[in-house]
Amino acid sequence: MPTPFTFTQTTAIRKFVALLYASPTAIPISQIRVAYANDGNSSTGVDRNLRVDGVTLDGTFYQAEAANVFSTGTCVADVGRAPGLWQSEYLHANGYFQFASTAVPGVLWR
Repeated sequence: MPTPFTFTQTTAIRKFVALLYASPTAIPISQIRVAYANDGNSSTGVDRNLRVDGVTLDGTFYQAEAANVFSTGTCVADVGRAPGLWQSEYLHANGYFQFASTAVPGVLWR
């Protein structure tokens, strides 16, 4: 069972927060998934989104917007929210980034 992390951004200034997880066993990048499960609006009506720069595994940095990162919560112009390889660091809705995906580029999963 994955360990959830919780944080609160207290300012409007863009700031990345480092979240650390130490696994007792080796994990390949293909088993890393960053999930967003708190979509909605703040009490002041601001749309909540999650912006992920990437993950570091064993000293190697993997960008969230890499061509092999599968997303289920990214909204795309003229498409809307649809699972795919969107090369974005944003999760606009509840969903996840799956790193080192084997999904076929250009194919939408609905």
